[in-house]
Amino acid sequence: KGKADGTPFIRLESKSGLRGITVWYPEQDLRSIQPYPWAIQSLGPGCWLVDVTLGNAYQGADFWTHPSDGHVIRYLAGAVFKRGLFVSKCKGDGWVEDVQFNPHYCVRVHPSLASPFTEGRNIRSVIDYQQANLEGIVFGRCENEHVRGTFLYAAYDGIALKDDGGGANATVINHGSDASSRGAVIEAAGDKGITFINAQLVPLGAREQGAIIVGDSFKGKVSFLNTQIWGGRTSGIIGGQGDVLIQGVNTLCGPFILKGGRVAIENAHWTRDLPCHIRVEPGVESARLIANLAPNELKVDCGRGLRA
Repeated sequence: KGKADGTPFIRLESKSGLRGITVWYPEQDLRSIQPYPWAIQSLGPGCWLVDVTLGNAYQGADFWTHPSDGHVIRYLAGAVFKRGLFVSKCKGDGWVEDVQFNPHYCVRVHPSLASPFTEGRNIRSVIDYQQANLEGIVFGRCENEHVRGTFLYAAYDGIALKDDGGGANATVINHGSDASSRGAVIEAAGDKGITFINAQLVPLGAREQGAIIVGDSFKGKVSFLNTQIWGGRTSGIIGGQGDVLIQGVNTLCGPFILKGGRVAIENAHWTRDLPCHIRVEPGVESARLIANLAPNELKVDCGRGLRA
């Protein structure tokens, strides 16, 4: 307790795994969340988790620090406060399916799981903490990552693709980030790129930045296909020098702000009339806008010195 960088509670040797267990921290006080080491850490290739619940973990599952070739993570659930699931250093295929992180797991509990301040009415403070601190589901250097059916409620970063000496080649199907400050964060990709299919991204909270955030350092390829966005002020902020495709998006939020790279927005639908639906800033190399729709008219702001 009190040491985020301490020895993980459970360490998995290569080719080992866990099935059907719950991890609970009886001294974690939701009025003043305390650091703990990772609940679970893989130490080598071939590790797996199936039907594992982390009731109130400060840090969830670390498949990032050591090589994680061939990992399988299926139905990992629970409430996590600082870091949820981190995955990197995977050669070949890796699988992450049916992950759900939700603060209800730490406040609506069985009487046998005693810890201070676990009543359901106190969930608001947990949500606020997570929206300020939680990195939910994070992928680094993964050669061929398969992600399906993942969801989390309340995080700073819902799902993130980051640089760990390289980025991920990943297909992400049916992911949901609800009430996150940043729904999907793209900072790095592998040579084959990243594809999101059927994502639901809901930016909400005092620190809300946007549903899709592409970082200034991004140089790869990412596609968002058939995406639903609602709940916040900004649909996306697109930076970097990469290739970004947003196709078939329905948004109840505000504009896409294009700051860099080569960006295509196709078949986008805004449900609201706005002062601006797409803003193209001078740092953008190219912007292709095709068959987009908004009430009354689609408003595109190309800034001074630029033409639509």
